[in-house]
Amino acid sequence: MYDNADPLNGWSLKEVETTFTGLATSDIYGKLYYRIRVTLKTFLERISSLSVAFELLQVDASNLSGHLENRVFDRIEVSNISDGGYLGIHQTVGIMSPLLQAPDINPHATLITLLMNVVDENMTDQDQIADATMHSPSTKRLLKFLPPNHPPTSRYDPDIIKFSYARDFVRTYDQIFKRDKLVRSRFMLVGS
Repeated sequence: MYDNADPLNGWSLKEVETTFTGLATSDIYGKLYYRIRVTLKTFLERISSLSVAFELLQVDASNLSGHLENRVFDRIEVSNISDGGYLGIHQTVGIMSPLLQAPDINPHATLITLLMNVVDENMTDQDQIADATMHSPSTKRLLKFLPPNHPPTSRYDPDIIKFSYARDFVRTYDQIFKRDKLVRSRFMLVGS
């Protein structure tokens, strides 16, 4: 999770905004509280009629199979240990796939992972420099939303900093995945 993570991340903003909170109609985090409360209540009501077990273990993921006594699962969520700075996708799949139910038992058994750093791990200095030019697609896209209204006062001008941080929201990363055969083969392994 990023240090600047927002509790609203991961929730449908439309659903949160339409949640009734009484008189505090502009309290977005209050609305989120009530939305989560309804979601958890619905979950608890549903799960009370099912046969489900949750087990939480605090062990290194690479040693997990030794703690599970040859059990298998229909879903395994591994967060972002698939990033290169942790186990990486190959080692994560190698460790976790034997813990999934076999395809003949459950063809939908799934390993759920988050590749949170894959773009940063594969973006080169050349990619960043090329994207920071006045004629790059992201600059053109960003100028539609943040047109300059005065010449910059310095390189630390708040508008320049805002523009720089906003670039990540309008940048496309397709060229990184299309260019890098290593990255593509890593994803094909997971999808096959």
